[in-house]
Amino acid sequence: MVYSQSSTSRGTPAPTIEIDKRGDVLLQLGPKAAPVANLLVSSRALSLSSPVFEAMFNHGFAEGEGVSSSSPRAVPMPEDDVNDMTMLSKIVHLQTADIPSEIGFVQLAQFAVLVDKYACIDSVRPWSRIWASQLLGKVEDPSYEKLLFSSYVLDLPLEFYKVTRMIIRFRVDPINIETATHGYEFLPLHVIDRLHWDRKQLQERMMEVLYSPTMIQNTKICYEAGRQVVPYLQALQDVQLWPPRTMALQKFHMGAQRLSQRTFSGYLCSQGQVGNCFCASTHEVQARVCPTTKKIFDSATGLCLDCVIKKDSSGHFACRVLHDKNNRLVNSSS
Repeated sequence: MVYSQSSTSRGTPAPTIEIDKRGDVLLQLGPKAAPVANLLVSSRALSLSSPVFEAMFNHGFAEGEGVSSSSPRAVPMPEDDVNDMTMLSKIVHLQTADIPSEIGFVQLAQFAVLVDKYACIDSVRPWSRIWASQLLGKVEDPSYEKLLFSSYVLDLPLEFYKVTRMIIRFRVDPINIETATHGYEFLPLHVIDRLHWDRKQLQERMMEVLYSPTMIQNTKICYEAGRQVVPYLQALQDVQLWPPRTMALQKFHMGAQRLSQRTFSGYLCSQGQVGNCFCASTHEVQARVCPTTKKIFDSATGLCLDCVIKKDSSGHFACRVLHDKNNRLVNSSS
């Protein structure tokens, strides 16, 4: 069930959800004057999953005084979303039968904020990975960049690597900072700058490979080269690579794949400079342009979460996602 502020009317008792029927704490979610829902939970289960709850229930705070399953203590939590807290409580109590296997970008980002608040990232990691993995392929979704935020906050190194790689390879628009940060300051802005820079460099390399044969200097040295520029431009247009423009690396790559299937008439180079001018290379498009663009596309790697963390701290630890100096994954087909 999804709860909202309007789920209960004034004067109507908020429903109680039994996460643990022998629970000793009643979490009151929503405004203190009119809670949306109450969660009956175990203070021990919450304490084992979260140092924040451990301190709250076991170190002299008012919330931990007099807790008993015979008379559960009410703990107001007006700032926490009822659906996210319900999901979190079910996970840490191992009551996962009705937890959805897929949630949206916004809900995952909101859940990440709650998990960070209570410092229970490790307790929810299996579910976080499931949800993030389900969203990785939805790269065309306007909210996709929230997955960058979620994978960072939830400390998911492989998913962070994959989502940054997807952004570099499959998206073309500048990253929306408001979307990517979800309105918080968790995600370092230099991550966004790095993604913009890496993508721009690779896009420029793609354009150089595809469009440099049409530059006028290539036609000056040989008459036959000029004769073949027009068919080449027509072929580029047919595969949606002309006129020149910035596009996603994946579209450059797929266009080059289609271009490689085109055939061009061969002409003898009037200057005898075989291999040095355009006319001598048009029939080699399949052997040159396509493999080169594929190499560029494959070189588009993601970012290592642990390297990002090390950049922002003085910590020294091994990267959990093994990669080489060029950020390519080691011993992985992912």
